Amino acid sequence: MKKIGVLAIALIGWISILNAQIVITSANYGNIGAYLVQKTDTLPVSSITPGSSGINATWNFSALHSHITTVDSFINPTAGLLGSSYPTSNLCMNQGGVNYVYFDTSSTGVKMLGNAGDLLANATNHALVLSDPETIITFPSTFTTTFTDSTLYDSYFNYGAMYSGYFVDSVREKKFVIIHSNMDGFGTVTTPNASFPCLRQNILKNIVDSMWAKVVIGANHYWINLSNKTSSVQSYSYITNNVGGGPIVDIQLYPDSATAIQTIRWNPAVNTGISNLTNATGIEVYPNPVSTTLSISKVNNDKVFAGIYDITGREVLAIGSITEQNTKVPVGKLENGTYFVKIFNNSGLVKTEKIVIVH
Repeated sequence: MKKIGVLAIALIGWISILNAQIVITSANYGNIGAYLVQKTDTLPVSSITPGSSGINATWNFSALHSHITTVDSFINPTAGLLGSSYPTSNLCMNQGGVNYVYFDTSSTGVKMLGNAGDLLANATNHALVLSDPETIITFPSTFTTTFTDSTLYDSYFNYGAMYSGYFVDSVREKKFVIIHSNMDGFGTVTTPNASFPCLRQNILKNIVDSMWAKVVIGANHYWINLSNKTSSVQSYSYITNNVGGGPIVDIQLYPDSATAIQTIRWNPAVNTGISNLTNATGIEVYPNPVSTTLSISKVNNDKVFAGIYDITGREVLAIGSITEQNTKVPVGKLENGTYFVKIFNNSGLVKTEKIVIVH
């Protein structure tokens, strides 16, 4: 009986630990109108490592630096560059106004359909459509959630310029990738700004990549193979349900390396929970309580973005860019209750204001 009692206590403890973990759903990824601020550390210090897997892990990235800052916006695919190449896309991420990534999102996961931009750096925009879309994440994701997927593209692009002394008419690139994803840990991740509950997504990609160029010599055209290579790329994404849009930290290792970190991207958001921050002066949110229309006013012309979140941290209304000094936000369709207006600039979260909606 004593052994049974000890086993029961251990089992109850294990169940309570599992119940404490977070669940990632489609509500925790980007929605149209939202913005994602990204910092990139291109020279991470040697003390930073991906850390360990398992339950109740702690991943300390407080020593990260910011060498590059970008602001990605989630837009309607029809407004994106060459969006007609992705008729089944329902979400597009505009990366700094340069690159456009197209997704198919649903309650069961996110698939990348391809991207568009000056992909060959020859001042010409191209769309790279994946013939086999790439699974980014599946929903719901919890500790030990896994998937294996493959992705493929085989694309031809007009080039029309000189390369290595030859006129290149067009190029062909073919890439086949097998993806292994495992939510191998849950716990707490710490950035230079805050700490968040997280799941860690351990991703291994096995890649076969080939490229050809069609060169023009006299009146003849020849396909010349430029490269054939295979590689393995390891990455770790730390995903929270407190900040929508993607991983709070993303570590990319060098190809074919098990330990050497190439870059780390991180989100400078602050985990505000249900507290009311007032660390940004010159920005006012009123009235409070509010019934139908919320006003956000600012005294300067600084570019800021805003969204309204419920008490679980889920974005319920993407306000987007606030360009006017007084912006009116209709909130009449939101249910009665307590919400948080979060305001960002290019460096991250600058103000959180608690509001109450009463109709």
